[in-house]
Amino acid sequence: MLPHKHPILKIFIAIACFFTGIYLLTRYQNPKAYPNSVSTLATGVLVSASASPAAEIQAHAPDGTANLIQRTKISADQSKTYSFFAADVDGKNQQQIFTRTVSPVASMSIPFNAWAPDNKTVFLEENDGVAKKYLVVKVSGERFSKNEQFLEVAGLWGEKKMDYVLDTVTGWASPTLLILTTKKEDGSKGPNYWFEIPSRSFLILAS
Repeated sequence: MLPHKHPILKIFIAIACFFTGIYLLTRYQNPKAYPNSVSTLATGVLVSASASPAAEIQAHAPDGTANLIQRTKISADQSKTYSFFAADVDGKNQQQIFTRTVSPVASMSIPFNAWAPDNKTVFLEENDGVAKKYLVVKVSGERFSKNEQFLEVAGLWGEKKMDYVLDTVTGWASPTLLILTTKKEDGSKGPNYWFEIPSRSFLILAS
């Protein structure tokens, strides 16, 4: 008698699969009818192939009156466009002060102590995957000179043919002085310097 039951069982399974398929299809086509369900279409996991949404980072000035905003947009080829804005501390009156598109292996960031004490200048960090660069930018968006939208500290250091390797820009000593650390060729610690913005000079500090 058992073999005669197999056709009935197969029909029952087929009917159950049919209605299950209809049920699941209805959930995906009308997600509002099932608010607790999860699907890639309903939750927006599917991102445009052209670019990702812009990520945002903020850094308040030490006196709490200004804000530096970094927005990053990743393109389909994985290159990244970084845009920096100066604004009031609440985010109002935003003004773009710098933008740059870099390769997939490179990145930009707002370093610690980015704000000058007078809130008129900031410095940004760029890592091209091999070395770091430090870009000094005016918050007003003005150029430093006709041919200088920004000052690139590592490039200026290299032009001076200094005796040490530039290691890190750590912050501000005054509105016009950045503090630099250096290394010797063997990797040991070198002396600290000031970078004086008006003269583009590097001043060694007493140890």
